[in-house]
Amino acid sequence: MLFRSPSRPLRLIVPFPPGGSNDMMARLIAAPLSAALGWLSTRDVDAARRAFAEALRGCTEPTGLPRDVAPGGDRDPRVHTFALEADTTTALQRVAAAGGVTIGAVLQAVWAVLLAQYHQTSDVVYGLTVSGRPPDMPGALHTVGCFINTVPIRVTVRPDDTLATVAAVVQQRYLSLQDHQHLPLAEIQAESPLRSALLDHVFVFENYPWRESVASLLPGVRVGASTHREELPYAFGIVCALAQGRVHVRLHFDASVHSPRAITALAAHVQRVCTSAAADPLPPLHALSLLDDDEYAQVVTAWNRTAHPLAATSTLVDVFEAACRRTPHAIALHADDTARAAESYDVLWQRAQALARRLRRDHGASTDVLIGICLPRSARFIRTMLAVLTSGGAYLPLDPSLPT
Repeated sequence: MLFRSPSRPLRLIVPFPPGGSNDMMARLIAAPLSAALGWLSTRDVDAARRAFAEALRGCTEPTGLPRDVAPGGDRDPRVHTFALEADTTTALQRVAAAGGVTIGAVLQAVWAVLLAQYHQTSDVVYGLTVSGRPPDMPGALHTVGCFINTVPIRVTVRPDDTLATVAAVVQQRYLSLQDHQHLPLAEIQAESPLRSALLDHVFVFENYPWRESVASLLPGVRVGASTHREELPYAFGIVCALAQGRVHVRLHFDASVHSPRAITALAAHVQRVCTSAAADPLPPLHALSLLDDDEYAQVVTAWNRTAHPLAATSTLVDVFEAACRRTPHAIALHADDTARAAESYDVLWQRAQALARRLRRDHGASTDVLIGICLPRSARFIRTMLAVLTSGGAYLPLDPSLPT
């Protein structure tokens, strides 16, 4: 039993059965906390900072779980649990064995694939909880104390990859930073371009068979019913464990940030990606679909049901001008390639009108005149297209990357 009071240090009480062995106590006495702390003090902090700075170089977009609840509610921690089928778990273990990686790496790969699809990116970062007990730490297995830390894992996920290739990347990234996992998360974040926005969730793989450990260390002691409560410091966390031949998953979430409906859908997505591991050969990631039939119908059909009546004589310019009158201050255009990243309907209309006047005055733009636009996809292209239409002409898009 471990307990700690506000005024007393952490204590350990071990119930020994009559005639039991003192091996466990001997191991604990031989691994004092001071030895582990002394070892930690010899770690090269500057080298750890450089390692994480290099690993996170160019990481400018967070890839957390998207929020789907409006801000303002009180914190509401909840847990959604499920377990993978035994045959799905076996398939994941087969992928791990074939690739020479751990089952934990494969499950992290599943999560990386989901983040990549959610954010439509090939560069994802998530927080991984680590034990903080590397093999070369004195008394790593028997020192009483909490050494856990959270470190960022950055993974590249490409459309032609498979779950196995992503798992290999996950394990390689983990091992490349294993010697530096002692660096506190706050200091790791300081080395990232995103600073404190680097992580908003955590992935945990529990691989400690504590019931079996108690039985082996304390012969004659049987573990009966047990309960535990844990609350993660983030609005979301995914906790996986392997027990009785199945992967068990707990999704910890704050219902004031993520709705139960979204978490239920996420759980289905996790299971869908895991199920793909049963295929032989493994499919490329671009062939995976996270959506079931109902979700697909909603995204493709329901959300695109935008038809509405228009006057027979309406033009695109007429429709845009009407939108300007209805919502002049709403955002009409957003592009990262301009310092004026966001433009309202009113601002965009004014700039298009000014350019249209120049086209008519200086370049002879008028009805039935065809005007080429040789620009990359950008805010400037949209502005110019609207200006040409406003001037009465027609536009011909030209790809500037093609030879002239």
